[in-house]
Amino acid sequence: MSRNGYGHMVLDDIVGRLREMRQDRQQRLARIRTRKQAQVYQQRVRRAIRQACGPTPAKTPLNAQVTGTIERRHYRVEKVLYESRPGCLVSAHLYVPKGLQDKAPA
Repeated sequence: MSRNGYGHMVLDDIVGRLREMRQDRQQRLARIRTRKQAQVYQQRVRRAIRQACGPTPAKTPLNAQVTGTIERRHYRVEKVLYESRPGCLVSAHLYVPKGLQDKAPA
C-alpha cells in the first residue's frame, strides 16, 4: 500500500482517459439525427474495431464432444468440450429441457 498516492497514478490516468472517451462518444451519439448518420457512425466504429483487432480468423470446425451428462428432474446438463480455434479447447455446460420436441433458442 502506497502512502504517497503514486501507486494509483497509472490507474487514475487510465480511468481519466476512459471517462474522456465516454464523454466524447456520448457527444457524438447526441449529434446523430438520422438513420443515415447512424449507419455511417456504425461503419466507422466497425472499421475501427477491425483495424484494432486485426482480421478475424478463418472459421474452423468446432469438433464438439459431449464428455458427460447430468440428469435432473426437468432438464439434463450436457458437459461439452469444443475447439474455439484448432487446439484451443473450451468447456461448456448445455442445459437441455426434458421433453423438448422442436428446436428452441439456445
